[in-house]
Amino acid sequence: MKRKWLWVLGGAVVLVLVGFLVYLALRPNPHYLTGLKYLKIKEFDNAESEFRLCLEEEENNLDAQALLVYAHLRKELNNLSEEPESTRTRIVTTLQETVPLLFLSQQYRFSFDSEEDRKNWVKQIEEGRRILRERLRELKIYTRGWEDVEELAYHGLRLLSNLKVDSDDPYDWFFQAVALALLARSGNEEAASRLVKQGIAKPETVALFYLAGSEMIPPLRAELQNKESLLRQGGLLVLRTALLPEQAIKPFALAHPQARKMRKEDFRG
Repeated sequence: MKRKWLWVLGGAVVLVLVGFLVYLALRPNPHYLTGLKYLKIKEFDNAESEFRLCLEEEENNLDAQALLVYAHLRKELNNLSEEPESTRTRIVTTLQETVPLLFLSQQYRFSFDSEEDRKNWVKQIEEGRRILRERLRELKIYTRGWEDVEELAYHGLRLLSNLKVDSDDPYDWFFQAVALALLARSGNEEAASRLVKQGIAKPETVALFYLAGSEMIPPLRAELQNKESLLRQGGLLVLRTALLPEQAIKPFALAHPQARKMRKEDFRG
């Protein structure tokens, strides 16, 4: 009987130890949690420091990597003297130029006048990607290749789309809307629907709808069936113009006239 109780006691101790080890393995990094708290109160400098500390302990923590980039960006924006509206416009312009080039170039067909033009185009993409990876490395975020950058970008968009928005902050709603638009562009229907709802709550968001491309058409059409929708005027304008494929990539197309969207015939033969 005594031996039986010893086995029971020993088994209980082992279970407790295993449970504790599992808890330690699954609990979020303390520096990550502290970084989140600093994000909520807009102390982006401290948030950046905490996410850096987290990555020193967990180098491959995607959550910490993504929010480190965001905290760093928000810290830099706080140091700017220009009006937030002007800054938001510049950010959108940058996205228009870089997202198609660096992340979506495989979706386009190109006509080049010479082999040298083709090589220069490939070099431009490679150089842009190299610069972005270098900037990530400056933040102590190390990527093995471009696929790591794409994974980090998509993960970061999902996190940003779910961060709590302070209605008095000039950038919170903007970054959430941009994240939702780019997620929608990748085929996320829920993100497109959420972006429509955000447009109802904050009219300024409508100007960002076209970043989502044609993925915005179904939820926007559904909303506009309500003839009293608060999106009716701006939403109809977006639906008629900015969501046309050639409009959605207009800045990119102007910068790269040899590019065009993939067509079905490109896959024949």
